[in-house]
Amino acid sequence: MTGPVRELEEIEKDYILAVLDLNEGNQTRTAKQLGIGSATLSRKLKSYGVGRGTRKPEDGPDAV
Repeated sequence: MTGPVRELEEIEKDYILAVLDLNEGNQTRTAKQLGIGSATLSRKLKSYGVGRGTRKPEDGPDAV
């Protein structure tokens, strides 16, 4: 393996945000696809700075 190894938490965050994006921000559908509870997904998104009505932190204040 070459290059730095990414932390598992970083990989998980990227994966969750990608699935959320594929589901156009639908957290219920995202949680089901990931096989986790909606409360777990909400807690993880909150820790990433992503809440209901936002897609990704880097999308800025106009994100829907």
